[in-house]
Amino acid sequence: MVQQVSYSQDIKELVKKQEVAASSTLKTLHPFLDKEGLLRVGGILQQSILSYQTRHQIILPADHHFTKLIVSAEHLILLHAGPQLLIASLREKFWSTLIRNLVRTTIHQCLTCYKLKAQAT
Repeated sequence: MVQQVSYSQDIKELVKKQEVAASSTLKTLHPFLDKEGLLRVGGILQQSILSYQTRHQIILPADHHFTKLIVSAEHLILLHAGPQLLIASLREKFWSTLIRNLVRTTIHQCLTCYKLKAQAT
């Protein structure tokens, strides 16, 4: 699993003492492990009436190939949407620290988006 590779130390700490170390990059997200063992975002949204998946997004590492595949797939599902729509759609299900940079890179490398953006000379 992607999370076990990237966040193995944080997952071990959560299993042991229910809290990540103060030096962890995930500390501000108040992460927790759900019933299936997925690392999810905690925090203030716990009190909202949103769906469980929207309140507690799955945490993904920004530099992992799997995250890039998810962003690319969502870009295609949304019919080559722009960065703001793509980020909003991804944030309903997933949380990644550097998602904005990853979305920009994905859109920049998309051949269809490049062709549509081309201007006549």
